[in-house]
Amino acid sequence: MPLGFNKVVALYSKIILRKLEATIVNIKNFKFVLMLAVLFSGYLWAEGKSKMIIDVRTQSEWDSGHITKAVHLPLDSFENGIESLIKDKGQPVYLYCRSGNRSGKALKIMQKLGYTNAVNAGGMNEAKQLIE
Repeated sequence: MPLGFNKVVALYSKIILRKLEATIVNIKNFKFVLMLAVLFSGYLWAEGKSKMIIDVRTQSEWDSGHITKAVHLPLDSFENGIESLIKDKGQPVYLYCRSGNRSGKALKIMQKLGYTNAVNAGGMNEAKQLIE
């Protein structure tokens, strides 16, 4: 069974760290290993960020059911509330609503405010499949 990308990155990171701990004989080799370590550590840092799931539906829709770990921030108060909810503009964010229309509008608001890692996960059923 093929390894997933994250497992491959983790495996290479371990190998790189072992090479760094081993004797560093060739400076060219060290520079290459160091460059790879920096690249992979940035990727792993981004992967390690916790994702935020935001339901932008109305209160009554939220009350009728929602994704377990989701946070409720209705679209009508989204622009005023998102920056206090999520400080890190690079944090992974999944937005969902009933059909994907309102979550698309919320995504545009986030992009306008400088968020770089938000996704319109669509309606609640599509979001469950994407997130879980």
